[in-house]
Amino acid sequence: MKNNSAATSQSTLRDIITRNHPNNLDFLRIFAAFLVLFGHSFTLLLSTPNNVFPHDPITQKIIGMIPFFEGLPGIGLHIFFFISGLLVTRSFINHDGKILKFCKARALRILPAYIVCIIFLALIVGPFLTTLNSTEYFKNSGVWTFIGRHLTFTGLPGLPNVFLTNPFGPSVNGSLWTIPVELQLYVWVLLLGCCTLLKRRGLFLVIFIYFLLLYCGSGRSKMFLGVDVPRLWIFFFFGILACLYSEKITLSPGWLLITAIPLAMTWKAGNPWFDVIGAAWLCYAILVFAFFHYFKSIDIGKIGDFSYGLYLYSFPVQQTLIYFFKDSMNGWLLALYACAATLPFAVLSWYLIEKPALQLKRTGTRPLQA
Repeated sequence: MKNNSAATSQSTLRDIITRNHPNNLDFLRIFAAFLVLFGHSFTLLLSTPNNVFPHDPITQKIIGMIPFFEGLPGIGLHIFFFISGLLVTRSFINHDGKILKFCKARALRILPAYIVCIIFLALIVGPFLTTLNSTEYFKNSGVWTFIGRHLTFTGLPGLPNVFLTNPFGPSVNGSLWTIPVELQLYVWVLLLGCCTLLKRRGLFLVIFIYFLLLYCGSGRSKMFLGVDVPRLWIFFFFGILACLYSEKITLSPGWLLITAIPLAMTWKAGNPWFDVIGAAWLCYAILVFAFFHYFKSIDIGKIGDFSYGLYLYSFPVQQTLIYFFKDSMNGWLLALYACAATLPFAVLSWYLIEKPALQLKRTGTRPLQA
């Protein structure tokens, strides 16, 4: 009888998913959220009035070696969007193409916590931190514009007279710009599914490669699906591919080393070929870490999935700490204090909002429900 490690080394992604073994996806999402938090700690604290947004010390050393010339917050977003592409595509497949059930599942995952966050910032954080009195604040149309614009995903950065003296400026929650992008990509999964391209995966692969070649041929233009942030779309679509071709993806640290060779051959910051090959390699590395070996000591999912709450609340928590303590802070201390201060919000968001909302999905017990 083969030992478990040998069997695991020969397993495909589909084998592992269908066995429904515990995995490290929750840990990776928590890790991604902390990458964003850590990187933002230095940018928010050390920015200047001339709109110079400095990177954290780690990003300063590695940014030339990272696809899309991104730092730690960018890497965190790449992890989020790849995992999201994998799980959301599987969600559509698990719902057997039933559009309303898929849309309900996606809305319940994203919107309740997002809406509560927006209302909390506007109606509780804003009145506490504004330099206006309560009457002036609530009479200011900026409060209601802030809520309305964010609820329609065309958000404005600030609330009336909040964070005006912060180095980064009055942005209350700059991280929320990715939520509309995420929702757009959910719509793309829906459209691809309705057009049967998720079943005709060969055709989808050809189309995806075509757009990648357009991106590589045109550098950092909008050629990739006409969007300003093609990197997030690329990582998400790699997640779609990973789901569609899961029975052909063999997970092995050895393959991870071998596939690093073409990555090294194109290693040049700003090279779009390096962007694409580096993105593919990072996506494979995520799969290997998430599924090849499982460490029970980091099975955070047993406690709760706090990654979304960390992402939603870390930015305003950091801006608040800077507002009160910027003269006695450095980036490292801010990251430490922000972690401690944001985690309770993330826990409350999970147990009071996200988890109850997810229980309304009623999607059965299939593995890896998104």
